Amino acid sequence: LSRAGGSLISNAPLISKVYFPRVIIPLSAAISACVDTLVALLLMVILLPAYHVPLTPAILLVPVWLLLLQVLGLGVGLYASALSVSYRDVTHILPVLIQFLLYASPVGYRASQVPHTYQAVYLLNPLAGLLEALRWSLLGTAPPRWTSVAYSAVVCCVALAVGAFAFRRMERRFADVL
Repeated sequence: LSRAGGSLISNAPLISKVYFPRVIIPLSAAISACVDTLVALLLMVILLPAYHVPLTPAILLVPVWLLLLQVLGLGVGLYASALSVSYRDVTHILPVLIQFLLYASPVGYRASQVPHTYQAVYLLNPLAGLLEALRWSLLGTAPPRWTSVAYSAVVCCVALAVGAFAFRRMERRFADVL
């Protein structure tokens, strides 16, 4: 998300001089993040037998959770990169938003630690269901609420579709604005 958000601004000279599908720029930023994730996943696959961790169905779902996180990041990144062309402040707001999402998502704590009265609102965050599923797969905690995981998967796909649509719609003005 952070790499894709400012990718069009950092490649402004290229965009204004040569025509090519502009979506390649944020996609390349997202693909580089995918390569980092794949290297870490490969290292995990190598280390699992070394530490005598059995392959369970939960561990085998880790790539699914990571793929959904990548899809969400790409969708929001496409939208943010398109917005950053017209509104340059987006590149400055994006790191603050990402930092806020770190605390608003169950990264350093379990979703069950959120007071019960706020659980319904809290689980509207699509990262909550995916991170709980990832915690279940890797750490063997209690299984996630499958409805929140399904909700998160739907939101990820919708975010990618909306981000791609918005990017395509705003793409015509990129060369003029940059």
